[in-house]
Amino acid sequence: MNKKEQQKNQFVYYWYKVFKWKENPFDKKNLDPITNYISGYQDERKKLNYFVIEKQRVAYIYGEDGFGKSLLLNWLLYQLKRYQDRITADFIDKNVKFNDLVKFLVKPFLNFKEKTIIASNIMNLDKITNLIKDDDLKSIYQSVYLKKKQFEFDKLKNFLNLRLERRHLVLLIDDFEKLDENNVTLINKLIDSDINLQIIITFNKDHLEHAKPKGDSLKVHLTGLNFESALGMISKRIMSVGGIGYEPFEKEKLRSLYEKTNKSPKEILNSVKKLAIKKALDNINHEEETLETPISKEEVKIEDIKTDTETKENSYEIKVVDHAKSKPYSIKIVDSKKKSVDPVKVDKPERTFKKKE
Repeated sequence: MNKKEQQKNQFVYYWYKVFKWKENPFDKKNLDPITNYISGYQDERKKLNYFVIEKQRVAYIYGEDGFGKSLLLNWLLYQLKRYQDRITADFIDKNVKFNDLVKFLVKPFLNFKEKTIIASNIMNLDKITNLIKDDDLKSIYQSVYLKKKQFEFDKLKNFLNLRLERRHLVLLIDDFEKLDENNVTLINKLIDSDINLQIIITFNKDHLEHAKPKGDSLKVHLTGLNFESALGMISKRIMSVGGIGYEPFEKEKLRSLYEKTNKSPKEILNSVKKLAIKKALDNINHEEETLETPISKEEVKIEDIKTDTETKENSYEIKVVDHAKSKPYSIKIVDSKKKSVDPVKVDKPERTFKKKE
């Protein structure tokens, strides 16, 4: 930012534009594709990859808030969607209601006709129900969609077993400890069932007992990023908004900042954001501009111009500083030989002029 811009911009709101960034990279929520943003936890990602290949039953990802559990789950969802011919993956968060959870489980396995029937707005509900030929789906539709009967888990289990065939279902459940009690009950029944599925659950480390992990389940404990992974995370976010590497920060400054955090990605990003805002504000001039005191009358001296005395012996220049037009200027002329000349009143002087004798 040049000096004129500093004087003009004494307050900013879009602080990231000072660095020519398109948006704030540290609060960026839409991380798409997720593979361009994730950094660190290489061993943990390998364990999850092995877990899916071996079709193990349940995995638990736990750690403190802000340590990247949701990010890791979204990364896994992105990877699994590349294999939709064999895997059906569903992401379930803490806000989902029980009926919606059942719908999430059912919807991927409906054929076109069934989707059309269920989505129709026909007022005769009995007629709609009769159009559904699958008895298990009909029962699920009456209980979950129409709320006309009690939900039966066995109907859902039969439906999924018949529809999965060679495929397998992977449920990614975020913030397990914050789920509705009915959802927790349903998920535990799914874990104990013979359905061809896998379940990956995230929760805060203080709620390990609440999750009731099985003895042979995979447990992934997130303990934070090392400095190089943190640096990679910062660089990827800055580059995603048009920046270069981890500029405008110095590596050692970032290291010092990192050592003051608890190594959680969330805290690291918050700390770097504060540093970036401070750096942006440091580029702004908050000092008041100094205005010159107006002068109503001024003596203007004609200074000697150092020139070749043979060719420009009597050359001189007059400069008028006072711009006020309400009063005439009083101009005192001093020639090169220091001889005084009577003062001259000028009503409308030129700004600058030269005179030669």
